[in-house]
Amino acid sequence: MSGVTDIVLKPASALKQGQEKFFGHLITQNERAEQWRMGINLSLVVGGGALAGMGKLSGIADPHASWMAGVGLGMVALGTIFVTLFDFRRGKLTAEAKDALSVAADFLDDKEALQQKLANVEVLDKRRRFLLIAIQQMHEAIERMPHETPVVTVIEAMLDAGSSDLEGAIGFEAGEKWAFSIFQREPDPDGGRFEVMQRIVVSFNDRQREKAREAEKPEMQTRHWKKKEGFTGVCWQHDDEVIEADLRSPEVASQYPVPKGKQKLGDEERYISVAVIPIKVGSANDMWGCVTATSNVPDRWRRAVNDPREHNVMVVRQLAQLIAMQVALRDGVIKHSFKKA
Repeated sequence: MSGVTDIVLKPASALKQGQEKFFGHLITQNERAEQWRMGINLSLVVGGGALAGMGKLSGIADPHASWMAGVGLGMVALGTIFVTLFDFRRGKLTAEAKDALSVAADFLDDKEALQQKLANVEVLDKRRRFLLIAIQQMHEAIERMPHETPVVTVIEAMLDAGSSDLEGAIGFEAGEKWAFSIFQREPDPDGGRFEVMQRIVVSFNDRQREKAREAEKPEMQTRHWKKKEGFTGVCWQHDDEVIEADLRSPEVASQYPVPKGKQKLGDEERYISVAVIPIKVGSANDMWGCVTATSNVPDRWRRAVNDPREHNVMVVRQLAQLIAMQVALRDGVIKHSFKKA
């Protein structure tokens, strides 16, 4: 960075040093001016008084007496006027210096906010580049796939090709537990009357560990969701996005009830921030499924303008739109016979 940005990003200590140097110089100049003022004032007043006194002592008969007295009194008057004007100007300069100091102080107070805004811009630029690369990688991975390729295979190829850059686009931290889960509306595997949201593809931060854990309890490998169940079911129920920055609050968590039979140990620690985006296709804009992105880090997703967390929501939206496009291109229309819940 350069120019104004460099100035804004200087540490507070450097700004303070520059401020002290500037006002120190101003004070030094003011002191020097004060010395000159005193010298000129003394010269005028003392010299004028001396001339006036000499003129008075010379007497009326001396032709130069009146001239000397007049000049002397004039010098005294000039000295008085000079002092008055100088003091007025000095007061004005002092007021201007105080105003400048106030502005500088306000700037220092706002420095952290300015730095945060600039840091956000830099982070957003970096993450947007990752997102563009991820989109390009996903397109290249599927563009040569035959038209009859199953949608599940297409989505898996997309995530395999773009997952690393999607991580960069989101800004996941080392050790963070995150997941992108792709859900599709399917018949209830338990034989229920109504459809459920079934996870068909998933991308974890540590897929090997997840597979090992799921292998211990095969019945818990995937959880399907009915309407009003969990984040995905609530998204389906309202046919709208679900964005939660922090689910640790009981009031917030209670909005996404999970039946006891579908609860897992550690859910509360694993699912702290979530973004669920519907995948809609067809002329009726029907909900084919959704992308459910989760993290154990609070504030990973949030509705906030010009904020990296809002950008993270946009990343999930982009993924949902890419999947919707592939569903529309390869399936044509949703093949399910939707039933009302």
